[in-house]
Parts: sequence; structure tokens; C-alpha cells
Amino acid sequence: MRNIIKPFISCFLPFGVFDVIRIVHSNGRIEEISDSINASDIIKAYPNHVLLKSSSSSSAVYDGDAVVPNIEVVPPNAELQRGKIYFLKPLLLPPSNKGHTHMKKKKERIRNIISRKMHSIDEDNMSLLEA
Repeated sequence: MRNIIKPFISCFLPFGVFDVIRIVHSNGRIEEISDSINASDIIKAYPNHVLLKSSSSSSAVYDGDAVVPNIEVVPPNAELQRGKIYFLKPLLLPPSNKGHTHMKKKKERIRNIISRKMHSIDEDNMSLLEA
């Protein structure tokens, strides 16, 4: 059925719409690739990103208010298909150890300052008691 509808739809769509692989970047840019390519090639070109695809509408989920498409992560060994649209999203990475170490040192400095202030207050209180 899909093969019968495709030529009919192509009469209404721009020429070559089924001849390329489209990758939508998170900033909205659309990259069109005409050669065959694997997902691993895209992931290598864009480190710290994940390639997603929307599965067929038959696997969409109805949540009461709207139909939510089923989004799948494309495995690295998968060959991208022409006529399909893929989405490239950045991965949310945990903060680096450098930032963690910096915050740790900052907290330690604040503790030291508070400790010195408390020590100073204790000395002042002791001098008042001795007087």
C-alpha cells in the first residue's frame, strides 16, 4: 500500500523529497544527505549527541489530550533510510569533575572563613568572661 501511495504523494511534494535523508538539528537546521550513511557516522561527526527517529503513527500513544509519537534512539549500526527524518539532540552530560572540584574548594574556603570568625568570636567572649 505504501509503495502505491508514494508516487501519488510525490506529485504534490517537492521533487526529491523521498531521495534524501533529513537530519533535524536542535537549532532547527535541516541537513540533507543523499548518500547512504550509518547512524555511527553521524554520531562521530557530532559527539555528545544522540540520533532519534519517530516511529510509525500506529505505535503512537494517546495520553488523553493528544497523540504522543513514540520516539526511538537509532542504534549506531543502523543504516539511515532515505525519505525518513531523524533528529539530532545533544546529550545531557553530568557536570565535569573540574566544576565539582571547584565547588568543593569554594565550600571549603567558606567553611574556613566561618571557622575563623567563630574562633574570633569565642576569643572575644573569653576575654569578656576574664574581665
